[in-house]
Amino acid sequence: MPTLLLSLLIAVAADTVIGDPQWRLHPVRLAGTVASFFERMYRDVLSNESIAGIITWWSVTIVTMFAAAVPLIVAKFLGDAFFVAVSALCIYFSIAPRDLAKHAVDVARALRMGDIAEARKRTGRMVSRDVSRIGRDGLVRAVIESTAENVVDGATAPLLFAALFGPLGAVFYRTVNTMDAMFGYKNERYLRFGRFAAKADDVCAWLPARITGPLLCLSAPPAGGSFFSAVRMLRRDRNNHESPNAGIAESAAAGAMGIRLGGPGSYFGTVVNKPYLGDPLREPTVSDIRRMIVMMYGATLLTAALSAAMILLKTHIVEGLS
Repeated sequence: MPTLLLSLLIAVAADTVIGDPQWRLHPVRLAGTVASFFERMYRDVLSNESIAGIITWWSVTIVTMFAAAVPLIVAKFLGDAFFVAVSALCIYFSIAPRDLAKHAVDVARALRMGDIAEARKRTGRMVSRDVSRIGRDGLVRAVIESTAENVVDGATAPLLFAALFGPLGAVFYRTVNTMDAMFGYKNERYLRFGRFAAKADDVCAWLPARITGPLLCLSAPPAGGSFFSAVRMLRRDRNNHESPNAGIAESAAAGAMGIRLGGPGSYFGTVVNKPYLGDPLREPTVSDIRRMIVMMYGATLLTAALSAAMILLKTHIVEGLS
């Protein structure tokens, strides 16, 4: 079995069983700390916010890639077992499907208990919008939208990058996505500084998002949803989103469950009227959060299978040329 394939399978299994560890020294948190350091430094020395943002992006990317490459190189010299272990860790720290599911389950549990305040608190950890006045249905929609969008960021994209470019590919994508999560806001502080980070994430997630959409459709029946409705809404509403990628997963989820997502939302004190995705065939329920989690895991497992096939094909081609 190719070492990359073994590493990827170990990483997916580890996340499924253990989840994303909440360590202070978690590599993604460290990347965020590095990004904050460079942001402060370049804002102090550069008056042009756009240039400062670009240089920050490149500085963080170089540092994180170097930090991941060094242990991989050392492990390579120590033998295949060490290399598989370090590669698996790189991929494992780059994905987070179980963590996504946990956040969604926490909101669902609070809603079932009738604790709207706790549900709003938990939802606020998942989304950037103001949830202080959102009711039960709005909270369910927000959780579904966030989970659907983050299927790409936290699962399918890093797995596909790992299959194409190895463990450093997964680290690269996770770094790009982390900087988008930190800087990619359209507010006064980050509109110019974070533009490059946001566009870089859009470019890197473009193909994974378009692979994820059909995989979510395939995952709809096991979740109790409609495959055909998911496909129809994916085709119709995938572009009804300001993000070139987020609308793909969200429209598939909306169609699968027969609900409507999107619409007005408050962001940093400003009401944003986003287009709707899907048809309001019924009001969303707390059970739809569970359906979204099942769809998320389905897309993750299908992506893992697709990634495994890609790795085997690459290995076969390389062996044929050698």
